[in-house]
Amino acid sequence: MLSEKLDLYPHDKEWAATSPSPQVSPSLIRAAKLRARAKRYEALAEGLFDLKMVAVVQACAQELETEAASVEFKASHRTGGVSRAA
Repeated sequence: MLSEKLDLYPHDKEWAATSPSPQVSPSLIRAAKLRARAKRYEALAEGLFDLKMVAVVQACAQELETEAASVEFKASHRTGGVSRAA
C-alpha cells in the first residue's frame, strides 16, 4: 500500500492522546486511526511546493480515507448499526 511507504508517524502519538473508550469496536478504532493519519497527510500536502509530491501525499490521504470507510462499513454490517469512532 502506498500510504504505508509514507508512514510519517509510526507510533501514532497523536492518536494515543485522543483514543476512544474501550467499548468502541477494534474496527472503528482502526478506522479512526486511518482517518487521523489521512488528516496528517492532508496537512503535509498543504505545505509542499513540488506538485508531484503533493499529488502523491494527497493520494495516500485518499487511500486511507477509502480504507477507513471500508472498515467502518464492514463493522457496521457486523453489528447491525452504523456508528463512527472519533
